[in-house]
Amino acid sequence: MLRFTRGISTSRCLLQEISTSTSSASTQPPSATEPITPSEYVTKSKEHYDSYVRYLKTSRRLRLLMYRPRHSQELLSRDLIDPLTNKRARPSTAPGAPSSNQIAAVIRHTETQEELNEISHDLISLLRKNPLSVTPYVLNELAIKNAEFGNVGTCYQWLFSHPKLENVPKAENLNMFLTFLYLNPFKGYTNVTDRISKITKQTTERDLITDYLTTAIMVKHGKTRTTSEIFGRLNKEEIDLPLDVFTKSIGHQANLHHEADQLYVTLKPIATELINHKIFKNFNNFKKIVSFVEKYENLTETLNKTNRFEEIKAKSKFYSAKNETKVEPTESTEAETEAPKDA
Repeated sequence: MLRFTRGISTSRCLLQEISTSTSSASTQPPSATEPITPSEYVTKSKEHYDSYVRYLKTSRRLRLLMYRPRHSQELLSRDLIDPLTNKRARPSTAPGAPSSNQIAAVIRHTETQEELNEISHDLISLLRKNPLSVTPYVLNELAIKNAEFGNVGTCYQWLFSHPKLENVPKAENLNMFLTFLYLNPFKGYTNVTDRISKITKQTTERDLITDYLTTAIMVKHGKTRTTSEIFGRLNKEEIDLPLDVFTKSIGHQANLHHEADQLYVTLKPIATELINHKIFKNFNNFKKIVSFVEKYENLTETLNKTNRFEEIKAKSKFYSAKNETKVEPTESTEAETEAPKDA
């Protein structure tokens, strides 16, 4: 609801407001070629994100006055209060939608669960206005941050059941969920298989990494016995990994390091658990996975970056249910590590 401030603005005040607004609008942004530090990028991303969310939350009536230049004088003459800031509404430039990288940066640097819940709510609005901004990468960052607050289970329940998020999560999001199942020390074999069964019924999105991750989780718990269908896919289908980038310039590799950090996180459990498996270790796809993981880790050291998998593992908080005890992985039996007889 719009409301008026007490008193009447003088002509002098009005002219000052218009002058200030015009001056602000004419200020040139810094050159895109100027170097920017990581902390500056986070700050600018947060400012951009906040301004766009504020734009979306502004009522349509006030938005027309605030964000359309031809209405600036009318807005200032009416002394309207912006209910979102509780300050005088002033002419503003309509912000463009933040990029997925900017949203991810905002999520990574969120400090409380309350702020994260607010972002989850905002993503629904962003999805409606600019669906390209809400990518699987953004949703994974949301899950990773929720894990730091010990709330990853609730996050995935929201992610895979919210009606407005239907068909939004992709295979990358399912794979990150499986990675958290792998990392959770309180999930025994029965509980893990039950969770996998439930989550795969909520989404049809899956890829070859999904099958490899599921197999790695089973191996961790000493219960690997794949179906003929999965066993065939693990070796016969071709996995597509950006291995060629490691032969290019360090600039290309640095970009890959950022873009593929989540991919590395989901491949690390596979490389760890299946490296000594007498069957899977000989699969060409598995060899590609190991090659990618090793090259990515070497690049991480070269760039002096933090290992994302170890960071997530260290920061994630998991809790045991009252009737659930921690179950340690057991040694795989000979029968359980054999390929299906009908494969």
